[in-house]
Amino acid sequence: MERDRRERLEHLMAQLASGEGRAACALAFEFSGPIGSAVRAHLADLGIHDVERDELDSLVIDVCIMLADVAGAWRADGGAAPWQWAYHRVRQVVSRFVGQHADELVRQAAELGRLHGG
Repeated sequence: MERDRRERLEHLMAQLASGEGRAACALAFEFSGPIGSAVRAHLADLGIHDVERDELDSLVIDVCIMLADVAGAWRADGGAAPWQWAYHRVRQVVSRFVGQHADELVRQAAELGRLHGG
C-alpha cells in the first residue's frame, strides 16, 4: 500500500479507536476496493461467486462497522491491513450474510414443496 494511503488508513483507524464512528463511512468509501476484495474472497470460499453490487457495498459497510468495534486493538506497525488482521471477524460478517440468504432459500424451497404437494 502506498505511503499516503497507509497514513490515511492509520488516521481513520485511530479515529475509529477514539470513538469517531463516522470514520467507518470514510473507511468504507476510501478503501472499498481492498475491503471488497477481501469480502469477495470470503464469499468465494463459502461458494458464493456472484453477489449484487449493492450487497457487496453493504457487506463492506458491515465490515467497517465491525472494524470500528475492534479498532483500538489493531496495531498500525503490525503490517496487516485491518481487514486482513481481523480475518476471522470479517469471515463472521460474511458468513452471517450467507447464512441469512441460505435460510431464505430453504424457506422458498419448503414453500414450493407445499405448493406442489410435497
